[in-house]
Amino acid sequence: MLLGERVKQEIAKSSFKTEEIAEEIGITANNLYRLYKKDSFEIKYLLKICELLNLPVSHFIDAPNNISNSGQIQAAKQVGKNNQTISLGGESSFDLKHQLELCQVEKASLEQRLKDKEELIEVLRSK
Repeated sequence: MLLGERVKQEIAKSSFKTEEIAEEIGITANNLYRLYKKDSFEIKYLLKICELLNLPVSHFIDAPNNISNSGQIQAAKQVGKNNQTISLGGESSFDLKHQLELCQVEKASLEQRLKDKEELIEVLRSK
């Protein structure tokens, strides 16, 4: 299943409408509808969608549908403006390096969310 299809399904399950998600990530609804038909997203859009839907990036990348005949999970995703490909489950150091970079991006996003929640807790405690 295409990455865009998985994103579309998760948005449909959520309380958000496509138009709301598009506005939140800074694109038009028509552009988001176009992304539903693709197997790649700019990482900044995917991260923001994950944040809005409260899902980890790995939810979209580690899809069980992507198991190849050899039993390895394969998912080609474009990363940022460099259009680099990440192949999960690959054996080369190039693939592992890109997996690590994606994990670092997700870690930074989660750390920011944690920091924001801790600040909110402090504000609520002070009231």
